[in-house]
Amino acid sequence: MHVRPLTHKLAGNIWFDQEATWTSPILMTGKNAAVWAAFGALTAGAILIDRRTAHVFENSAGQVRWGNNTSHGGATYIVLPEVAGFYLWGVTADNQKARETGVLGGEALLDSLTVVEMLKSCGCQEPPKCTGLAWRLFQRRCELPVRAFHLRRGLWLR
Repeated sequence: MHVRPLTHKLAGNIWFDQEATWTSPILMTGKNAAVWAAFGALTAGAILIDRRTAHVFENSAGQVRWGNNTSHGGATYIVLPEVAGFYLWGVTADNQKARETGVLGGEALLDSLTVVEMLKSCGCQEPPKCTGLAWRLFQRRCELPVRAFHLRRGLWLR
């Protein structure tokens, strides 16, 4: 098992994926503008009716428990061992499809974690029950994107 070429290829693929993700709004053309507009309208509509629909549907204890248990299935601590298992099984059993599934799953997981953490830091939404050292770290994390934005444009006045 050669780790270095895999790591190099994985890092390159993640770089290209992130570049495509963050530059796609800039590279919008007439062909895909309608798709962007449709998704934007759907997102705006979902945000507008979110509070109302949350109160319309019944939320019994069983439904809340089922929803919480279902959402844990997509958590990083569940998906990461599955992806690693596919990769290790593919390596030990010399199964190319399982190994590729593990690599692609790991790449997708790292891509999504990168996007989620970037959006969290840009949104600066206060995490629940955040006090003391955790609050100071959150404030620092929240300040970094703003500082980088202003530094890039030469507007940082401190």
